Amino acid sequence: MVTSLHDKKLSNEIMVMPGVTFYGVFLALISLAGSEELDRLKSSFPEVVKEAVIRYHAPGGALDLDEWITEFSKDKPFPEDYLKEQFKKAERLANVDPELGW
Repeated sequence: MVTSLHDKKLSNEIMVMPGVTFYGVFLALISLAGSEELDRLKSSFPEVVKEAVIRYHAPGGALDLDEWITEFSKDKPFPEDYLKEQFKKAERLANVDPELGW
């Protein structure tokens, strides 16, 4: 077994916290992961881990596309070219190797 009663109680507390989102918890999970866990997360969720690394290096964790996300409904599709441009800019700022993703 890899979880404990403490983990379960903690997860119950997190679930009822106001404003908690799946990706907010996921970003915290990435930050807390050890080497082995991070490797597993990278293989299962490469784009989310890549974005976490980019946000880690971005000033205040903010990306230019954050303003776009808050201005428009999440039901509308993102303009694909805009997203690609913003991620390339963030990767340059973070000195992230686009080939490796880290």
